[in-house]
Amino acid sequence: MKRMDAAELLALHSRASQQQILLHNEWDKLARYIRPSMSGMISETQPGEARTQDVYDSTALQAVADLGNYLSAGLTPSASPWLNLTFRQDELNEDNAAIDWLQQCTEALRAESLRWNVYPTMGEVYQDVPTFGSAAIQCDARYDWAGR
Repeated sequence: MKRMDAAELLALHSRASQQQILLHNEWDKLARYIRPSMSGMISETQPGEARTQDVYDSTALQAVADLGNYLSAGLTPSASPWLNLTFRQDELNEDNAAIDWLQQCTEALRAESLRWNVYPTMGEVYQDVPTFGSAAIQCDARYDWAGR
């Protein structure tokens, strides 16, 4: 992959933004029927406006929720390890001290992911991907009541 300068990156962003605009209407339609809580993210909605007026029954809503739950349980289960770190260099993967350090890092990442809002966020992602074909992940820090 060649290195791009700022002008090339801006031009690429502009082209991608123009192509994405074509999808906004489709995403709004999908949201109205499958993920009504997501409708109005692209188009304007009035405060207090009902978002479920286009939902005939809960079949699509339940299907995407079930699929999201199955994906979450299979890909990133909170109850079992799904993350494992290894070195690129084979000689480090045979060094006991390096393996111990990497195992400590893996355990620290697993412990922190339980404290962050990773799992609720991934649940949303696993519903957005089959609905919209795309998703964004943002995990904010969780603060306790003392503001820490």
